[in-house]
Amino acid sequence: MYEYIIKGGHLFQKGVQDLAVEGGKIAAIGPSLRGTAGKTIDAAGKTIFPGFVDVHTHTDKSLTSGHVPNTSGTLHEAIENMDRYFETADEEDILRRGIEMVEMSIRQGVSGIRTHITIQPSTGMRIWNASLELKKLFQEMITLQLVVFPGAVKRLEKGDHVYERTEKILKTGADGLGGCPTLSEDHAVFTDTLFDLAKYYVVPLDLHVDESDDPDASALEYLAEKTIKEGMEGRVTAGHCTSLSAVPAKKASEIIKKVKDAGLNIVTLPACNLYLMGRGDTVNRRRGTTRIREFLDAGVNISLASDNIRDPFRPYGNGDLLEEALLAAQIFQAGTREAFLETLPMITGNPALTMGLDDYGLREGASADLVIIDTPDPYSAVIDQGFKSVVMLKGKVVIQRELTLTSYISPAAMGKK
Repeated sequence: MYEYIIKGGHLFQKGVQDLAVEGGKIAAIGPSLRGTAGKTIDAAGKTIFPGFVDVHTHTDKSLTSGHVPNTSGTLHEAIENMDRYFETADEEDILRRGIEMVEMSIRQGVSGIRTHITIQPSTGMRIWNASLELKKLFQEMITLQLVVFPGAVKRLEKGDHVYERTEKILKTGADGLGGCPTLSEDHAVFTDTLFDLAKYYVVPLDLHVDESDDPDASALEYLAEKTIKEGMEGRVTAGHCTSLSAVPAKKASEIIKKVKDAGLNIVTLPACNLYLMGRGDTVNRRRGTTRIREFLDAGVNISLASDNIRDPFRPYGNGDLLEEALLAAQIFQAGTREAFLETLPMITGNPALTMGLDDYGLREGASADLVIIDTPDPYSAVIDQGFKSVVMLKGKVVIQRELTLTSYISPAAMGKK
């Protein structure tokens, strides 16, 4: 006997089948599954996705836009004002906002989140400690990976506070190491230091790279070369990479080939970079994203993610990856149905690979992290921004709701001929 049988849903990339759940896992998939279940969910006419994966977020910064301003709308003012806010923010405040953001994401069907946690001289361990508590609170529901993030510092070297604090956290356990090489005094030196730490403490790297409008993608190119040199293929992620869109196509193609050879994971943050980038353009303001289409064509593992949610970097966002996918499709001009559907692996399997989620997906034995959407197929789920009627995490239904519609036409009017 199964705990659940979900009947007749359109499984993403598998077509219409039944799905059974037992012991927190997907126990069986097939047409017209036999057997009984404690509960049956009718998914006929609906689409079933594996839980969405938000591979690049900032839970420590989320939901601060109401009291952390950014009047210029630039990346640099956002960094300055956020750092100033962190000087006085206490653990309770950071935890409270983190809980609210994670719950927001769960309501949108997210089952995995990677978040970059800021480390800076003035905050001690407050931000990291609150983030550890956040991870503990949700450990029975979702996968929450914490990346130690020595923010926008000019240098990272032994003896300074940020380096020492970063190393202390790596010693006690972190899910990854981040940083912003492009904002440092020397991106190559900064990158080398991060590789030294990542290799010593055996953690993956996830960096903010070339997040600017400048026609200079040398930090991404160096990262790819360094990854191969250090033998860390598949364990390095580069987020943003917006400068790549500002360099000539031939140079960009050369760098993308190096990215592919290095097995780099790329994360594009369309909504945030659309908002932040291009501020200096006086005509034809740029979209501000990386070369999504070219990465897809090259076979690079590229994901898209929320990035900042309602903070000075972006005052919008709902933790809704279907919303982000729809925006991304428009930005990289996915004009055909086939191209449009390429956004869906970017919020499911691709980021799951980046996060190393071995038990992910719609397959027998995988964790039963599912979201059922009230549309008949995956394409409609995005284009219609479908209603999420069921969210199941680790085999437990955490959200189940019905969509009710009220007619605006009176029964009397409908009866007229």
